[in-house]
Amino acid sequence: MDELTRLWQIDQIAASIGDEAFNRLLGSLNETRKYGRLRFWQEDLLARSGVLISNYTQFLELFEGVKWRTTGRSKDALTAATRKHLIPILQEHGFRNYTKRSFIRVTNGCVFQYLGLELSRYGGKDFCVSYASMLITRLQDGVGSTTFRRLPRGRSNDGSWSAKSQWRADEAMQDVCEKTRNIALPWFDTTSSALGLAQELADISRDGNPHTFFELGCCYATAGHIAEAVASLHEATRLFQKSYDEMPQRTWALKERAMAEALLAAIADGTQSRLLSSWRDQSMGNLKLSSVCG
Repeated sequence: MDELTRLWQIDQIAASIGDEAFNRLLGSLNETRKYGRLRFWQEDLLARSGVLISNYTQFLELFEGVKWRTTGRSKDALTAATRKHLIPILQEHGFRNYTKRSFIRVTNGCVFQYLGLELSRYGGKDFCVSYASMLITRLQDGVGSTTFRRLPRGRSNDGSWSAKSQWRADEAMQDVCEKTRNIALPWFDTTSSALGLAQELADISRDGNPHTFFELGCCYATAGHIAEAVASLHEATRLFQKSYDEMPQRTWALKERAMAEALLAAIADGTQSRLLSSWRDQSMGNLKLSSVCG
């Protein structure tokens, strides 16, 4: 195909399906190259334009190097890509906007689930995606949990994506969406209950973090597994005390130990449900969750 014909076909496609859909086709180049086939929605858009493309290699040859069309999207490339690609997926699964670049949902009345886009601390437009599940019947002062993890990127699985341009941001968000579907959302579903979250916490408790054991004890207590709750809470109090003994400046350890001991005392006299409910109400206020879970 000569270049003049190629440019005419590109303009015909854009005029027929609109700039937003045209940019969506451009954003699918990497996925098409990876899987070696056209998807139904791509074939449908191309059919509407009247341009005959019979296989994925012709698709790649036609669109390779084509520039994105200007649309009325946000001037911030990452914001525009997030709104276009990621937000519809998250909304489908019950997530709502929390901050400008983070999203949350509350499941089973006790698990707070968070996914956030974090810009590089060193400037530029690189970003990573972190996510976590945390129990709100364990008193939470802010968004923090030992379950925090990142969507994998690059050989180290700890890299970041670039949003330096609209093209790069959309391409990056295609990868983020795929990994959100295949990695984050299944993990969120697994950790959406107190017992599901307990399994995750039990798996990472080998690191010896007292916060993990405290939240694990709260999970078991919330689920009514009292023996397991007591064992985890005793380990939490021991590790909090150890942290303080090693460094007396860690006054937070004494505060956390006192809360673990308070839950142990409540379990002993059968009032743990009342205490956990009180912690849940305080957590909801601290995290500003009233608009999410009522």
